[in-house]
Amino acid sequence: MSSPIPLFSYQESFDQSIVSMLGAFLLTSRQIGRYRQGHSAMPRTARPPTIFVERRASERKATALLAFAQHPDGSRFPCRIQNLSDGGAMLEFFGPNAVVLETAFDLVLANSDMRYAVKLIWRKERTAGVLFCV
Repeated sequence: MSSPIPLFSYQESFDQSIVSMLGAFLLTSRQIGRYRQGHSAMPRTARPPTIFVERRASERKATALLAFAQHPDGSRFPCRIQNLSDGGAMLEFFGPNAVVLETAFDLVLANSDMRYAVKLIWRKERTAGVLFCV
């Protein structure tokens, strides 16, 4: 006949298994002390969320206009105008090939005769920021 497991050792192993399962969710005594003192339980290396400060003089408006970046030599690259402001626009280029942009080119709206002279301000992967030349 097997001897029964004492209740104390069973309870102790049960408690240890619960602690090990919930260990990631439990606060340490140091974290609890910091929390009681009015500090958060976040590690010191955690950074607060960055607040984006808008520095533009005019508001950007989201768009989905189709256009072409047209170089002086006549080559055209299809793009979509992602957002538009009084001073410029953000363009997203299509296609698998890398687009080579001049520092100044014309932005021609698709299905329209509207053409804008623009200057390339920044470029990141398939997007570019342009400034309207007045």
